[in-house]
Amino acid sequence: MDFSNVEAFSYKRTKSILKKIKIVPTKEKLTASAGLGTLVEIFDQSGLRDNFIKCLPKRVSHRSQGSYKLALNMICGFIHGFDCLDDYDDFKGDEALKSMFGEGTPSSRTLGDFLRDFSDEK
Repeated sequence: MDFSNVEAFSYKRTKSILKKIKIVPTKEKLTASAGLGTLVEIFDQSGLRDNFIKCLPKRVSHRSQGSYKLALNMICGFIHGFDCLDDYDDFKGDEALKSMFGEGTPSSRTLGDFLRDFSDEK
């Protein structure tokens, strides 16, 4: 390549229009899954909710969160990019999900049991 006609690059610092980032320590708990709440809320308020619930197996255990909450947790994992059930244990203690569902997140074992509850029809 012939670079003989190319002008030399010179760097000249200019005043930036961007504000400087200030890092301030805080005790506030942060989460990488904050946007999941908005997406799940949109789904929950859509016309898909009732038909979706009809497709879910019944969970009757006194310790169960219920089929719908378990299914929503599964959807959150799909959106978050989880590849397998073990990835759902990464949600444990996530403050965004705790506040969204009003309780802790189900374990990967619970979600596996939930998936095994599905019949061929469902």
